[in-house]
Amino acid sequence: MGARAMMRISRFLGSSNEVTLSHSLCALRNLLVFALVAAPTIVNAEVTFPIANTSRLENSFGAAFDGTNFLVSIADKPTPDPDNNNQSTTAQLVSKTGALVGSRILTGATAGAGSSAVAFDGTNYLLAFEQFTPSVTGDYISGLFINPSGALVGPPFNILSVTDVTATGRKMGVFNGLIFDGTNYFVVWDNSGGTSNGDTTHIFGQFITPSGAKLGPVVTISNAAHGQKGPAIAFDGTNILAAWADGRNQSACYTDSVGTQCVKSDIYGQFINKSSASAAGNLSGSSFLISAGTLPRDNPVAIAFDGTNYLVTFAEEAALPNACPPSGCNWEAYGALVSRTGAPIGSKFVLGNPTTGQKIFPVPVYLGTKYFVTWTTGFGTTSASVKGQYVTTSGALDGSELSLFSQSSPGSAPWLGLAYTGGGVTLVVTNWGIPDPTDPYHLDIYTGADVMGSMLTVPSGDTSSPTVPSAVNASVSSSTQINLTWAVSTDNVGVTGYKVYRNSALIGSPAGTNYSDTGLTPSTAYSYSVAACNAANNCSAQSSAVLATTLAGVSLNIAVGWSLVGNSVQTPISVATSFNDSTKVTSVWKWATTGTKPGITYPNWAIYLPADSDGGQAFATGKGYDVLTTINAGDGFWVNAKTAFTVQLPAGNAVASTSFQGMASGWKLIVIGNTQTPSGFNTDMNTSPPSAGVIPQNITTLWAWDNAQSKWYFYAPSLEAQGGNVLSDYITSKGYLNFTTANKTLGPGVGFWVYKP
Repeated sequence: MGARAMMRISRFLGSSNEVTLSHSLCALRNLLVFALVAAPTIVNAEVTFPIANTSRLENSFGAAFDGTNFLVSIADKPTPDPDNNNQSTTAQLVSKTGALVGSRILTGATAGAGSSAVAFDGTNYLLAFEQFTPSVTGDYISGLFINPSGALVGPPFNILSVTDVTATGRKMGVFNGLIFDGTNYFVVWDNSGGTSNGDTTHIFGQFITPSGAKLGPVVTISNAAHGQKGPAIAFDGTNILAAWADGRNQSACYTDSVGTQCVKSDIYGQFINKSSASAAGNLSGSSFLISAGTLPRDNPVAIAFDGTNYLVTFAEEAALPNACPPSGCNWEAYGALVSRTGAPIGSKFVLGNPTTGQKIFPVPVYLGTKYFVTWTTGFGTTSASVKGQYVTTSGALDGSELSLFSQSSPGSAPWLGLAYTGGGVTLVVTNWGIPDPTDPYHLDIYTGADVMGSMLTVPSGDTSSPTVPSAVNASVSSSTQINLTWAVSTDNVGVTGYKVYRNSALIGSPAGTNYSDTGLTPSTAYSYSVAACNAANNCSAQSSAVLATTLAGVSLNIAVGWSLVGNSVQTPISVATSFNDSTKVTSVWKWATTGTKPGITYPNWAIYLPADSDGGQAFATGKGYDVLTTINAGDGFWVNAKTAFTVQLPAGNAVASTSFQGMASGWKLIVIGNTQTPSGFNTDMNTSPPSAGVIPQNITTLWAWDNAQSKWYFYAPSLEAQGGNVLSDYITSKGYLNFTTANKTLGPGVGFWVYKP
């Protein structure tokens, strides 16, 4: 991939000056039109009011709704500036009636030439923006919190700084680059703004807590060959979907005087699990193809979720660059539906009327019954306009293409449209400016840049809300999980889904009547309520709150002598951290069925000796053992203790007994996080329930150690299957302990041996 493909916007703008045009792309992202539209139909604006129209040049970056007002981010600078060196980050609260709430919020932060985004976490807004850094190539990403009253909550902070991976050239997702997943924020970017060429631009993300701390490392979302750019994200209540333009397949290549050039022509996606209070989300599965193409698509994509599927929108050039006229090729706007499992639904489809001009930057929003997509036509001219189109959830165009905004005074025109819903009102925020006649695509040197708002009248449709969910029940599953259920709500048209709130903050939007809240803090009380919603996005009041307290974290009670225990949570244990007191611990042993240490035959023992300065390395080497450093989820292990003590397991979801269904044959030393009898564990290893009265033979024997009696508990399904007292008689004859008569169960902290045939 050559340099020309590195900045595809240069071809769209009809210029070969990539340095200047890179500023143009950044500036374009700074001239956003935010339309907040309620279902079902948009009509003409009735009232227009200024949001920011001082003598400075002002543009709007992003917006979010807090349940009462909208927060609109605004960048301003004193004069046209091709590098945005003097651009300040500010914001303005706007009510649902279109009134400005308070004065302009001055943050004191200096923004770079790129985009920004706003999200609300139930308590504060996070405003994320590309930070201008004169001494470094490309921008960094910073953030600041603003409360619903418009007050700053602490100073600006680095979301990503010079010490982070992909330190230079980061460009935050132009559309939908920031979300709140019910617990933490997630921001995405590519590294296309630095010195890297198009082959080395990739997609990254970072979880940020509501206190502004980084949660976990930078997430590498995609680093496939030949580059990716222009990411966007949406949240479905369980997973985050990231989508972007991708060049890995080299499907759009051409030859010019430089040589063979290839550009990004496919749209790819990747799911990321939502985060918890203590852990960042991880990639879920591999990246997948959303829409294949053979023509350039390497401008930013956008995405929205309708409660069932996603709509991903993108622009596609009409020809390869070597076939474009000097004025630039035409562009068409497309949409593609994707399921929650990543499966494409049908083919791409044209948004609005097919065009022979330049139709770019389509951006969707879901209105409760259908999508609304906005885009820009005639970019770079004073006749530019913003248009829109309703799209059904099945991907069909609903009604005719709508003309939303066009030139209102000589030379001044709108540039881009985004739609947002909030509180059942319709707020349109537009940026207006006069292009410089010598460089009409360079938006940083526009004059007369103002931010205006318009309130739209929305015809009434379905205004009835579903009934309030009843019989809400919170069941504590573990120290980190609470399961919720409730009765079905009713509606005059139909309930389409529910909203689940934890401590008044939205955490999920399930379609059914149950929800599992994971990643919680042990021994902590939580309050839950549920609201029901219909297709018109009318939602009931929240149900009465129910309270639940997570279980205390699992404690391992270590007795003097040999104790057989286990890690029954999904979080690994650091052996050197938990068992490093040599006055209490003589040794820790784990049966390692696999390993990678050269010279060791597995399965074998792994040992830790806290009294040895090397943790037992020399001893282990001499005996042919492995050295024990980590006890993973589901591992049982032995502790030889000098005195009795207690070890607290880290927070984490419980290891389910069903997770051992695929266990390999042989001896295993394991533990489960749910309470279960040995017979129940044997049954749980079936992938499907056995017939009534049948004892499956998934294991041969199961053994648990009793430290106080220095004896083994014993179970064998083959003996149980013979019925009567066969199993108990055998246990008595061998001097073993009987699980059933002693009311002994498997569960958190109880390690046990099992042999799988």
